[in-house]
Amino acid sequence: MPTITIPTFKGMTPRTHRRLLSPQDALEAVNCTMESGILEAMADLGPSQASVASDQTISRHDTIGWQSWAGVVDVVNSTIVDSGGHYFVTGDGYPKQGTTALGGSLRRLGVPRPELPLSVEFVGDAEEGASVTRSSSYCFTCVVDMGTGGKQEGAPSDPSGSFDVLAGQSVLLTGFSAPAMDGFQADAFRIYRASGGSWFFLAEISGVSTSYTDDKSDADLSTATLATDGWTMPEDDARGMILTTNGIYVMHRDNEILLSEPFHPYVYPGDYRLSTQDQIVALGFVDSSIVVLTSGRPSVLQGSSPASMSMQPLPFDQACVSKGSVVSMPYGVMYASPDGLCLVSTGGPRVVTRGLFTAKQWRELQPELLVSAYFEDKYFGFFQGTTRGFYYDFAAEDIKELELSGPVYAVFYDAGQDALFLNVGGSIVALAGGSGRLTYRWRSGEFFTSVLTLPAAVRIEGDFDAPVSVRLYAHNELRHAMVVSGSDPVRLAVNGRSENAWSVELQGTSAVYEVRISTSIEELESGV
Repeated sequence: MPTITIPTFKGMTPRTHRRLLSPQDALEAVNCTMESGILEAMADLGPSQASVASDQTISRHDTIGWQSWAGVVDVVNSTIVDSGGHYFVTGDGYPKQGTTALGGSLRRLGVPRPELPLSVEFVGDAEEGASVTRSSSYCFTCVVDMGTGGKQEGAPSDPSGSFDVLAGQSVLLTGFSAPAMDGFQADAFRIYRASGGSWFFLAEISGVSTSYTDDKSDADLSTATLATDGWTMPEDDARGMILTTNGIYVMHRDNEILLSEPFHPYVYPGDYRLSTQDQIVALGFVDSSIVVLTSGRPSVLQGSSPASMSMQPLPFDQACVSKGSVVSMPYGVMYASPDGLCLVSTGGPRVVTRGLFTAKQWRELQPELLVSAYFEDKYFGFFQGTTRGFYYDFAAEDIKELELSGPVYAVFYDAGQDALFLNVGGSIVALAGGSGRLTYRWRSGEFFTSVLTLPAAVRIEGDFDAPVSVRLYAHNELRHAMVVSGSDPVRLAVNGRSENAWSVELQGTSAVYEVRISTSIEELESGV
């Protein structure tokens, strides 16, 4: 029998039949790493950070700490530095926003337009024969004060109409009110007065004020003008927020794409909106391109400003089957389709795992359950509500499987800590964040020999701080099991008939460098 040698270790290519796998390729590779070519166990899960039941979204705020939501939401931090921990949440009812000062409380994202114009009343008696000092018209806006997150101003009310003001008269403005909406409260009102064809800032008053008396001349008006005409707040069903370059926030609803006014995450003008042919599932971003993933073909948006954005559908018939599978990374935007993991990049779209899975194999995994993240140059995917997962290694271009101690409900990559956190069985833990190790299982493909043989010796070269379980299979049938505790050759007592197709399985936590199997210790040592 020629000596079976496994000189190095790799992950899985499930599409390839076990008889055709190379010596280093795995039929099974679970909870293991092969960063340097040797077989090693992944580090265990870290200690619990928080308890979150079966919540499907977890996120860590730098000041508030861990937050979670029962459903699938998107959490995006403000692009403004020193914004007081300003962040946004979409997908949990109407779009919301929060800050460090608000703790875990959230306010509605968006400032509505006042429903009614101001009422105007003249105050004071005009002098006899008094001339018209000015012709005035008024409008006002609602203002939300997010503290260090800045003030947010909505679109203006309808104008009050034009009135001639005589010398000696002032104008009393009443009717300041904000629309009644869940999660919204006007912290202030801004008043504008028309002069020379423009709307100039007149005053800002408290959100509980009901009136304002205007006795300013045109010469005393501020030079600041109304900037929010035509600004539209996001609809209640807008969701899927992402942040792109130039301070542009993007959301979607049905088949409509909403682009924000730059650096104004609460404003989504109608003039910037675009539509897709199919229902939008999720959004991604790479380089300067927004990737729109749908129930049909994906599209790409490009442009330096929301007004200049153009959309190009891609000739790529790969629908997105899981919002949770969508990950934006340096390589592009990765997502799950019916045929495999797809990557949309500057080089074009492709099915990355076409050489690893058949479409049938991939669909049997239930990719619609995927929740995923990019971490350590790998795409990690977990099948929500199960203990199963995998990671795709971009360097090795193969798959390693994961089997955890409890069901995974959510994932969150924390860039500040460079750590991937999971909700495993209701506890937030860091993947590979523990001091111990997970138990790996690595099984080779079949080694085919031209004559019938019966293995009689094995040597497992490695660093043994714990025993390694060794199992021998012939034609996928278990023929022998034993435990190896060191790198010395070991005689086997394999009972039964000789075979011409053998495979080996290793299970443990110790690092393994090489495996040799032969019909005698002499052949094992000589490598014949």
